[in-house]
Amino acid sequence: MMYSELSKKPDPIDWSKCPDIKRAKNQFQFKSPTARQIQKIFKHCNKKSSPGFDGISYSELMDFDPNYSVLEELFKVITSLGVTPTIWKASNTTLIPKSGNLDLSQASNWRPIALLNTSYKVFTACYAEQLMSWLSDEELMHRNQKSGIIRRMCGTQFRTHDDHRTEQKAQVYHAYDVLGYCQCIPKHSS
Repeated sequence: MMYSELSKKPDPIDWSKCPDIKRAKNQFQFKSPTARQIQKIFKHCNKKSSPGFDGISYSELMDFDPNYSVLEELFKVITSLGVTPTIWKASNTTLIPKSGNLDLSQASNWRPIALLNTSYKVFTACYAEQLMSWLSDEELMHRNQKSGIIRRMCGTQFRTHDDHRTEQKAQVYHAYDVLGYCQCIPKHSS
């Protein structure tokens, strides 16, 4: 891509094509995450993920609070106050070398990554899950939106693969299941 293409102003957004959030039957209201919701988030997180500014990893947090009761209480306080903790606004930015036999003295051969606090990532994942569920229930997502909408994505994505009557069908089910995208798909033995 040329620099001239990057510097062009983007096309204006056609808001008429966006869903009207005012037509929602129920107003979105974030509820403080329960221990069960927190546990669900932990089940899908990358346990080897690097910790953020506070240095607390997923594994350490799980060892400290195996029933998620401390996090549940913390999240209740944060939700009731409506204030983001200052420490959650900090991050560690580190450089990771790009793959390949590259000259690491060149800045372009490094990829910056911001490491956020684990508790913040869990809290925002709970919030995102509630918001996506509400948007889906209120039918405010575009009909072509597939990512993040479990109920819609499963039926649509697997119709494509259903037409292929081969051993690959079972492999596709397992691949999607491993990735955690389609919890609604029943387990299939291969």
